[in-house]
Order: sequence, then C-alpha cells, then structure tokens
Amino acid sequence: MSLNRYLKSHTLQFYSVYQSDTAFLIIQYKDKTITGLTVTGSNDYTGLFGRIGSGGTVKDVTLTKASVTGGNYVGGVAGQNDGTVENCSVDGTVTGTGLSDTGGIVGTNYGTISGCSAEGTVTGDVNVGGIAGGSYLGVIIEGCHSTAAVSGSSTVGGVVGNLGNGCSLMACYSTGNVTATLTTGNAGGVVGANSQGTVTGCYHATGTVSGQGNVGGIVGFNSSGTFTACYWSSNPANGIGKMDSGTNGTAKVDGTNVKWEDTIDPMNTALKSAGLALQYSLDEEGLPALE
Repeated sequence: MSLNRYLKSHTLQFYSVYQSDTAFLIIQYKDKTITGLTVTGSNDYTGLFGRIGSGGTVKDVTLTKASVTGGNYVGGVAGQNDGTVENCSVDGTVTGTGLSDTGGIVGTNYGTISGCSAEGTVTGDVNVGGIAGGSYLGVIIEGCHSTAAVSGSSTVGGVVGNLGNGCSLMACYSTGNVTATLTTGNAGGVVGANSQGTVTGCYHATGTVSGQGNVGGIVGFNSSGTFTACYWSSNPANGIGKMDSGTNGTAKVDGTNVKWEDTIDPMNTALKSAGLALQYSLDEEGLPALE
C-alpha cells in the first residue's frame, strides 16, 4: 500500500520509518495534506517518522489537525532527524511526556531543517522548541518560522529549545507565546539556550516570553554563542536573559528608536554575509517575512 493511501485511511497509534546512517530515502508529499494524524503513546522517537537517517530526505509534507504524543524525542514530522527535512508544515499539538527534546517539526535534530513552519501548541519538559527541541553538532536550521505556543519546564524557545555547539540558525522567527515554568529555567523568543551556536537574522514578535529564570526576547541563556542582527518586540527588557560569554547582536523594536522597517536591511545584510540567499521584506502586517 502506498504511503499516501495508508495515511489517508489510518489513525496511527505509532508509525515509524527508520533509516540507518547508510540508507537513502526520499519521501515527497507535494501538494497533499495529511489531516488528523494521531500518534499516541510514551515511545521515544515519536512522530510521523520515528527517525530520519543521514541519507534520508522528507519534503513538502503538510500535517493539519495533527496530534502527536510520545516520550523523549518527539516531533510532528520526526522524532529525530539525521538527514534533511524541507518545506514541511505542522498544525496541531505536539506533546513530549519524557524529559528531553520536543519540537513542532523535529524533536532532536542532527541534520538540516529548511523552509518549515509550525502552528498550534508544542509542550514538553526540557529542550522544547516551535521547530526543533534540540539541534546539535554543527547542523543548520534556516528559513523556518513558528506561530505555535511553546511551553516546558526549561530551555524553551520559540524556534529552537537548545541550540548546540557549532549549529547555525538563520532567517528564522517566532510569533507565539513562549513559557518556561521552572524557577531556574531558560526561555527565549527564538532560542531557549545557545551553547556556542550562531544565530543570524532571526526575530520574535507578537507573542510573550515568560518564566521565572533567565528570560530574553531572543534567548534565555547564552554561553559563547553569537547573535547577529536579531530583533524582538515582545515583553522582555533584554534580548539575552543571561550571558556567560558570546556576542550580543540583539536589539529591541520599541516603535520609537527602532521600528520593524529599520530591521530589514541589517538582517538581509547579515544573511547575505552568511551566504544565505533568503531575504526579508515587510508583509502587510508590518512584520518581516521571507521572500
């Protein structure tokens, strides 16, 4: 039976496609929508795909009215990505009942995520993000956005919960509420915690960022991470909640000293310098949108 027919005719209790590091898989679901996907249980590596191997690509998958629940490493598209997730979108609820890594698109990321979007709610414990719960080992997330409400105990970000060593986050933004409930938790409009990662041309707007620990308009906690041309207009007074070390290239859009139209050229220049072709322009609501 084809993937198309299977997904249209089944409510899934747990559905997993696993590819080893040497396997090669491309799944494309262009111009089609999977409605009402339900994945339940407490399994780790939970999503439409449990794990995408290093030779795997999933692209053009659209999930609406999705409900995905698992333990650790839970994402709407994949529990773990070691390959490529491109131009996918998830609208629904993604819930991680375990300790770590819950994301609207991917739970834990060791690959590339590009052009993806999430809306609805993403809820977990530690490392919770609108797009990815955690991203590690020098990989790239680019051109993604989330309107989802994202919540957890700690290390919660509008786009990525935990951005790890050498990773790049470029041309991404969040407009949803971000909440960390732990008294020592980290909450950021874009990233919960950044450990030696690079964040370029990203922003948070519209939603609130709240928590009792380290709270920032862009990132909750920064350890040797670099931020360039990043902006926020939400409630936090500072772009970085707490910074041990690193580069603070963040600025608040207060409507007086800095307006959203003032952010377009700096973000586009930074993205071009980083070698990314994506550029911003103002949309009809007056916020930066990717062209």
